[in-house]
Amino acid sequence: MKERQELVKSGHQDLSKRSRAKLLDVNLSSCYVRPKACADDTVTIMNEIREIYAMRPFQGYRRITWDLKDLGYPINRKKVYRLMKLMGLEAVYPKKNLSKRNHEHKVFPYLLKDIHR
Repeated sequence: MKERQELVKSGHQDLSKRSRAKLLDVNLSSCYVRPKACADDTVTIMNEIREIYAMRPFQGYRRITWDLKDLGYPINRKKVYRLMKLMGLEAVYPKKNLSKRNHEHKVFPYLLKDIHR
């Protein structure tokens, strides 16, 4: 994909940029967008979140926000939630419908011990 975008940007001068993008099946808007670099403070906060999560994985993003504020980071819960989602971190807790029976598990009567004998 990157190669095709580069071809659209610096291709033949005979064709317009629009026609080059259409021929290469690339969105024209993706040729103009420059991705932003991640800020240094964001990387530092992500490292802090990972350390807090490693110590206490059962805490959610709200409690981790409190811990970060105690450490002196001016951050709100929405940013912590977004960063945790980006890193793939989620609090460990019992999920919904944990005690429902799986009907695919079969119980074979001939394998059960007869307790009454």
